[in-house]
Amino acid sequence: MEQLHLLVAITAQEATETTTHVELSKSAFMSNLAQLVPMPDCNQSPRNMYQCQMGKQTMGTPIHTWATNAETKLYRLHTPATPLFRPAHYDRVALDDYPMGTNAVVAVISYTGYDMEDAMIINKAAHQRGFAAGSIYKSEVVDLENPSSYFCRDPAATDLHQFLDEDGLPPVGAVLKFDDPFYSYYDADKSSFVLHKFKYKEAAAVDSVRQCGDFSVRAGKKAIIMMRIQRNPSVGDKFASRAGQKGICSQLWPAEDLPFTEAGLVPDVLFNPHGFPSRMTIAMMLECMAGKSAPLHGQVSVGHYRAWGTIERGTPSHLYCSHKYIFAWGTIERGAHDAVCVRSSLHGGGAGARRAVQPARLPVAHDHRHDARVHGRQERAAARTGERGAL
Repeated sequence: MEQLHLLVAITAQEATETTTHVELSKSAFMSNLAQLVPMPDCNQSPRNMYQCQMGKQTMGTPIHTWATNAETKLYRLHTPATPLFRPAHYDRVALDDYPMGTNAVVAVISYTGYDMEDAMIINKAAHQRGFAAGSIYKSEVVDLENPSSYFCRDPAATDLHQFLDEDGLPPVGAVLKFDDPFYSYYDADKSSFVLHKFKYKEAAAVDSVRQCGDFSVRAGKKAIIMMRIQRNPSVGDKFASRAGQKGICSQLWPAEDLPFTEAGLVPDVLFNPHGFPSRMTIAMMLECMAGKSAPLHGQVSVGHYRAWGTIERGTPSHLYCSHKYIFAWGTIERGAHDAVCVRSSLHGGGAGARRAVQPARLPVAHDHRHDARVHGRQERAAARTGERGAL
């Protein structure tokens, strides 16, 4: 049916005699990714499109079957957190079962010059505590072509006992380093044992080892070795908020040199305030305000995509967007404590002098996107020298 002949009503109340279809909901015309952007109507349109693209790239929890999975490559975030400010669609699709992203205390301040041009500074202490820590799961499939071949450790090579089991495969939990024995099998064509060594520069832990075959008594001719490579944030990795504010980690700055509040709170991320005016991501500012009121009251704030709605008085979880939500969230924060407000004074990390400006100190949900291009360049550079680089 051509779209020319469709007449779609947003709600059932708007339907007339000529209406052909009715939307399932007011946001059904948007994809799941678009509905997970908090308050997209308060952002510039390109920023929403950026986030729809970047939401598919983030490190998160893609599956729950890690023990039986055999994907070629998967990224897993070890320290996910439920966002303190979320759209209604987040709970509708039960995204807490597959968490992605983490909450971070963000200081919107220009500091040290390493935050220019969409760069950002990460607290080194937060990095050491596991901020946005993740792993890469990679599989190695070994298929024996000759039916008479089988996996086995060479009995004559006594030095292989510390690396391989009797079946010629590495034990689960073993840490593999470059040029370590990886697996061994008996090649019926050559009538000899063949040993393959670990060819990657990056160390990897063996997560699981499986032999695949049929229900016969014969040993399987295919083995799948799942490896786990620790991938913590590093300089060059990409981070982004759900408002499409993307940036590159430029420095891991020591916590003792970062600005701190009067209560002693040190931010996890330093974000340059020059990223707001031209991008016009007002939703991120509102997320900051709601994200700060949420932990003060122990309840998450729901950011609805209806900017023309009304505020329902009550707990912060029932707050919806309208032209009054700024004052509502500000009232919540002031109600928690008279000294608490959206703007918190910071003291410099150098001499400890109080900043004349009061930069925002706000919790914001961030997504970590590992920049595989850096490691890919290392791999190609090593390949040119006859070696295999990082995974």
